[in-house]
Amino acid sequence: NWVGALIHSSNPQEFLYQAFVAQNGGDRPITLIFLFTLSQVVPTNLVNTIEYAPLILGPALIFITYLLTRELTSNEITSLFAAFLTSVSFQTLIGIYAGFYSNWFALIIGYLSFVFLIKFLRKSSKLTLLIYSASIMLLLFAHVYTWSVFLIASVIFLAVLLRLKYYSRKNITLLLLVLLTSVVLDIAKIALIGASSGVMQDIIIVHGGGIGLEQFALRWSNLIEIVQNWYGALFANSIILILGLYWMWLSNFRAQVNIFIMIFLSIGFSAVFLGNPGIQGRLLYDIPFQIPAALSLGYIRKQRSGSLIFLTICIMLISISFRALLNFNY
Repeated sequence: NWVGALIHSSNPQEFLYQAFVAQNGGDRPITLIFLFTLSQVVPTNLVNTIEYAPLILGPALIFITYLLTRELTSNEITSLFAAFLTSVSFQTLIGIYAGFYSNWFALIIGYLSFVFLIKFLRKSSKLTLLIYSASIMLLLFAHVYTWSVFLIASVIFLAVLLRLKYYSRKNITLLLLVLLTSVVLDIAKIALIGASSGVMQDIIIVHGGGIGLEQFALRWSNLIEIVQNWYGALFANSIILILGLYWMWLSNFRAQVNIFIMIFLSIGFSAVFLGNPGIQGRLLYDIPFQIPAALSLGYIRKQRSGSLIFLTICIMLISISFRALLNFNY
């Protein structure tokens, strides 16, 4: 329906109004324009075009996760493991099952923004800062709720790195200014074009009881709901979760990659204790579980008889994914 409104626009002005304001408050205009462009290229009906969007989103997320993991770990093998795990990850399977195309599209941009954030911290350049700034602004207009999560994660990550003096204070400050600019733009677009604001929507969610202490009393029932009932029970994939716990057991939490992962996991933990199932699902979907799982797989593979355990885990993950996919067709 949203993309259909763009298709039936009579002029460019109406097209932009539909994308940036009218459809769902303008909270995901770039994603709608992407799907509109896809519908103009692919010679089939609109429903089929949108249903096959994962053929683009899946490989794109795999590639970006590979780049992000390589930037974080400087390890080619771990990066390949993370890419493989992305193909059987929560993001891919829930993305297909729940039609999380806006979240999925924004996730690709969000992970890409972290690639250039780390690149800029290591070796500052105007081009890297420009690409990072563009990716953050693009994320804001791709899916405003995913932007909110990445904004929080980025600010905390940069604050921790600043406290630990890992990188130049000047570089960190410049990146924080880019994030602040995106917040200003997010709030300004309410007055400028009347579009939805991520900051304001987050405040509305908190005041509406989606996140808060009242959810703490319901934490166990909410957790059961998100794991067993919502999104095809795909968050119940215990193999990926156990690999994540194994990573926590092994980790040196002063390493940059581990700081990055722990920040995202902390956001997820806060959702488990303080959020309703809808909020939990949205936040858990953004966490790159495949990266700590890949680090665990790399460690397992190096152990005695580790290759056999490694192969068994991979086969089980592929089998679970195929079983889940077969259940998607009602």
